[in-house]
Amino acid sequence: MLEKAGESSFSGIVNAGTGREVSIMELIAALEKIHGAQHPHVFEKERMGEVYRSAIDPTSAKEKLGWEARTPFYEGLTETYAWYKATFGS
Repeated sequence: MLEKAGESSFSGIVNAGTGREVSIMELIAALEKIHGAQHPHVFEKERMGEVYRSAIDPTSAKEKLGWEARTPFYEGLTETYAWYKATFGS
């Protein structure tokens, strides 16, 4: 995306994402698989104004920059985890 932004005359905000929702449980399961360990989950009572669902709409990135996400969720999370571990340790 940075390369596309650098090549563009567009100046503004775009969303970088796939447009696909990922549930908290899906994220937890993926992180546990990548990390190789399970951790206890603590779910607190919902708070006033809680956001129940969210998905980033990447339309502006495609229209303004010609950018689309190419990395699938699990692959990107695995790469991010490896980078974080290499950068900050275990």
